[in-house]
Amino acid sequence: MWKDHCSHACAWVAPNASQLRPAQLGVDLLSLLQADYVFEMELVQLYFDAASHGARIGSRDDRVFFQSLLEEEQAHAQELTMWMRQLERPISGQRRLSKTA
Repeated sequence: MWKDHCSHACAWVAPNASQLRPAQLGVDLLSLLQADYVFEMELVQLYFDAASHGARIGSRDDRVFFQSLLEEEQAHAQELTMWMRQLERPISGQRRLSKTA
């Protein structure tokens, strides 16, 4: 059964799997997380489309496989959102360090 899933996944993913996405540079952690979030949302859309296609053609295995990947990526995107929100607001009691000592 795993072999079947792999062949289905490879049919969807293989055309782009050999092309690595260029690394995203950021000036700080927040900008890196924002770039990662954009990538996660692209994956969410890809897996949503794949799961929908599996449902349309009546392939339960494909639908279930891509739905599970979709749910994982949605969880990743939600975690990134929480981290970005935490970085955007200062932690209570946090003071800036002065350069004079």
